[in-house]
Amino acid sequence: MKKKVRWSIAVVFEQIESNSKWLSHQWRCVGVAPSHSIDSVTSSGAFLFHPSHIELHEDEVDGYFHNISAQRVKCFAAYSLENDRPVIQCTTFSWDLADSYGQGECTVDAVPLPAELYPEFEAFVLEHYCPQPRKKRRNSPQKASAEAHL
Repeated sequence: MKKKVRWSIAVVFEQIESNSKWLSHQWRCVGVAPSHSIDSVTSSGAFLFHPSHIELHEDEVDGYFHNISAQRVKCFAAYSLENDRPVIQCTTFSWDLADSYGQGECTVDAVPLPAELYPEFEAFVLEHYCPQPRKKRRNSPQKASAEAHL
């Protein structure tokens, strides 16, 4: 049976002044925190707290390993704007998944991983990560000579 790890979190957005002459402000993700109390989007001045969750999947463990191997472990928040407010599409610890959202229509911000989530995240990666053996490519002399005669 596959192990499932899931956390409820709050994604914190800050509204900042824009340098663009077409926008008065823009949003950026400034942090995530474990949360069991925020169950709806709440606003406090220039800050917006958006409920979300992070779920770890065994098939994304390569992306988690890239993250945990980095100097600074990150949490990635992928979001789009609807009615001038950020709407979370995905929160993840996987570099690969964050990159795929970034290549689409979403904005992806990276913020530090909350320290209280790190031990369980690290344990999950260490339990499930199996590096693939590197295969050395060899040129076949017979194949090379056959291609030369074509």
